[in-house]
Amino acid sequence: MRRWSAALLGGLLIATGLPGAAHAATPSPSISPTVSEPTPTLSPGSASTEQADIPVGCGTLREAGFGDLAEDQVAAGEVEPDGFDCWSVRASAGLKRVRTSDGGQLDWELSDAGGVVCSEWGGTCDLAEAGTYTLWLRNDEWDTYAYQAVFLNLNTDQGCTSATGTGWDRPTGRITPTSPLQAFCLPFTAEPGERILSYVSGADLSWISDRTGARICADQEYDEVDGCALPGSGPYRLVAFSDADRELSYQVRRLSAPSGCVVVTPGTFGTGPAGAPDVNRCRLLDVPAAGRHLVRVVDARGYETSAQVYDAQGRDVCTAGGLCDFPAAGRYTLIAGSGVTETAYATVFARPTATGCVQVSDQGISGGAVRGSFTVAGETGCLELTGTAGASIGLLYPPKVTGAARPDWTLINADGTDLCATNGCVLTGRAPYRILLNAPDGAASGDYAVVVQRMDRVSGCAVLPQGSIGATVGVNTAFSAGRFATCYSIPADRHSTAEIIGYAPVTGHDGWASISVRDDTGKQVCGSARYASAQLLRCKFETGKAYTVVLTAAAADFQYRIHREDYSPAGARCETPSNSVLGGPALAGTLRTDDEVRCYRVTAAAADSHWLGVRSTGYAARYWITDASGADRCAGYVVPCRVGGSTAYQIFVWPAVDGQQVPYRVDTWRLTSAGQPVAQCPVTGVGPLAGTLSDQRTAVCASVPVKNRSSFTVALSNTGGGTETPEPYYFTTLADGGITSCSYAEGGRGCQVSLPYEQPTGMALFVLAPKTENANLPFRAETTCDGEPCVPVTLEPFRVVRAPGITGSVRVGVTVRAAVGSWDPAPASYSYQWTANGVAIKGATASSYQIPASLRGKRLGVTVTAKRADRVSTPASSGTLVVGYGAAPKTSAKPKINGTVKAGRTVKATVGAWSPQPTTFRYEWRVNGKLVAVTSSLKIKKSWAGKKLTLTVIAKRTGHYDGRAVSATYKIKK
Repeated sequence: MRRWSAALLGGLLIATGLPGAAHAATPSPSISPTVSEPTPTLSPGSASTEQADIPVGCGTLREAGFGDLAEDQVAAGEVEPDGFDCWSVRASAGLKRVRTSDGGQLDWELSDAGGVVCSEWGGTCDLAEAGTYTLWLRNDEWDTYAYQAVFLNLNTDQGCTSATGTGWDRPTGRITPTSPLQAFCLPFTAEPGERILSYVSGADLSWISDRTGARICADQEYDEVDGCALPGSGPYRLVAFSDADRELSYQVRRLSAPSGCVVVTPGTFGTGPAGAPDVNRCRLLDVPAAGRHLVRVVDARGYETSAQVYDAQGRDVCTAGGLCDFPAAGRYTLIAGSGVTETAYATVFARPTATGCVQVSDQGISGGAVRGSFTVAGETGCLELTGTAGASIGLLYPPKVTGAARPDWTLINADGTDLCATNGCVLTGRAPYRILLNAPDGAASGDYAVVVQRMDRVSGCAVLPQGSIGATVGVNTAFSAGRFATCYSIPADRHSTAEIIGYAPVTGHDGWASISVRDDTGKQVCGSARYASAQLLRCKFETGKAYTVVLTAAAADFQYRIHREDYSPAGARCETPSNSVLGGPALAGTLRTDDEVRCYRVTAAAADSHWLGVRSTGYAARYWITDASGADRCAGYVVPCRVGGSTAYQIFVWPAVDGQQVPYRVDTWRLTSAGQPVAQCPVTGVGPLAGTLSDQRTAVCASVPVKNRSSFTVALSNTGGGTETPEPYYFTTLADGGITSCSYAEGGRGCQVSLPYEQPTGMALFVLAPKTENANLPFRAETTCDGEPCVPVTLEPFRVVRAPGITGSVRVGVTVRAAVGSWDPAPASYSYQWTANGVAIKGATASSYQIPASLRGKRLGVTVTAKRADRVSTPASSGTLVVGYGAAPKTSAKPKINGTVKAGRTVKATVGAWSPQPTTFRYEWRVNGKLVAVTSSLKIKKSWAGKKLTLTVIAKRTGHYDGRAVSATYKIKK
């Protein structure tokens, strides 16, 4: 298609060229341009300028009716950015609609000689008289858009289909569009005042109309009544507009005095639905008497669909899906689904007192589960309770069962009142009381097993004994295919105000279970909807009140240990950490079972704030903290907790993983005293930091003055070649502040604090601490300031006043000790490394060292490293000393000659008792003082008769002097 050419003459854009082409346009507040006599213009002029009857250069478009479109009834072209196109249309009077295929990118207006008649913002055009009009299409976007457009006459019978009836048993109407711009006229036979529902699928838009094409039901859209009560005198039609090339399907049905519906009478429980499956979406429910009835609609797969119940006048009565309250006996209309549907639905319709119920006890935990099955979609089971008014009822399932094995349930009385929705599942109103069961969505059939239990009075429960933290007293309980629920009682006079209730498998780490604790009203006071092989609950109990623990587990052969422990401040059995100094040694522990809990109690001054945290690999250890009153103060595992205002805190540690031991560390540091940072956090600012964290030096801390805000980036590295680095924390000392870990940012970790407007100055703490139980981390921290103050600081070393030394005798077998020397300032702790000939001795890192024989003759020394949070760890070495021989072994029982000391006989040496234990022995036999043998035995010669025999034993020990001992003197007999 050719573009228009234009010449600017006297300020007017004169249009020349071919019709139906795209135009360039000057800016205009509207699409249709004004013109100046005698030349038609396409650019805007003044408000007083008259317009031409027919603008020059527009294409010609023929008005279309319903149904198929002719070639000259479809305008086509493309419009460039800031361009427009125009078409001349000879239109009849009445309602019109313009449809375009540009995806909403082009705006359109319709104008005549008097100006704009209508636009797309108004939707339809109601033309008062026939005449020639101009359709303008304008592109205000950045891209060129192709389009098709039609000018539809809605006030016509042209292209209408034959009229259809409105009975619910009529087939669905179907049309295959030949153009995405078509409109369809779908007449139906109906009388004025009848209430009509229409369903359309595959249409862009639809409405009920008469011959004018207008929306005759528009003023009823906000009424509280469904459908359209037909106004006027007709004839009536459904007007629909195609949506691309999709098949259009539709149903027009009469809601008032409906015809063609399936009649359904109330059914019984325990069998299939009262209304058999049928594709007809209308049911006439024969209600025998006023009151509540169960009404549900399900498909063959067990999915429940939406459905509405109406009275004879088409007014809403209720929504299906439960108990429907019918105001009087009579026939009511149920309509299923929304949109065009041809799915077969079954109708559940029953009175609350219908037959088919099975009587059950309300003590199912001790009496056993109720078992049943759903055989068809929509079947409703019924359990009639033997319980009395006031009972609180619950249903228990095996954990993790799904589908029909976990039925939905409704608790009702004889009047059909939903007692769980209105009264917390407490039995009220007239008996009998019933539980209605149905398979959940998508589960048409299957077996189920449920325990019906009165929760406010559970009988047959054994007493659950109370243990203490670290001394668990558990009870083993077994489950099986026929038993998946059990209970234990906690008597009113045998519990504390705060207890841990838990369970874990006796063997293995499989299985699924869930636990809850209820009071004597049936209310759950603690519990978890989570299924797990092991769980711990924290329960707060009232004095003088009894409680019941309910444990449900998979219906399989499996044993659990269930237990409870006191965790109140007065009763909790807690260890006391020995360190409260920031950066000091952590308390080490290991959780060895899936349900173990450990407790640590920290005493404090109320004016102090503390850092309390638990470190473990992979956050396998979790914790919660209570204060001296027992109130919960914190729970976590990622970031330590900061607490204050109490004189004591209890830290409870528990495992978050199954089937493995969990090592952990507990840090209990004092952060501030009376609002001021502790001495381990000197006011130095933040700068390059280097050092080594260890089990003895677990943190580095610096105080940073802050005005309004402070921000910096820290880049951490492990100088030992490892990948793990300390975790950086940055937080204010404000009383209500917590501990904040520096966030991940470009170039490292971003650390930032901000002070409140009313307190513009203050102090922040920068802490480097290990994140896991591994505290041995050589590190370097480089900082880049983002906002002042952020003062670069390098920690100073200690000054050695007196060098370390060695106390004790430096010889083999002796335990010597390191004298730490004297330092300025005073260190908080020390580490040690013993050396031999200047080389570190592996494993010799204690303050004392027992010298082994292998060091005899070598030079022994010790290196002492002084440590404190605000100083660089500083080593200093002692002088070295040569390791001498150890003391000779000494005897506590002299050697003896064993045997008859007589000529011709053989005697043996008995070495006696020595300390320390010799390595080997030597022997010297003497006759009248003369050495005659060095063996452990001696054959006495006849020539020695009458002479004196002695035995000398020499005890030899590696690295020690030799020890000697002589036996008694024996006279040799003949």
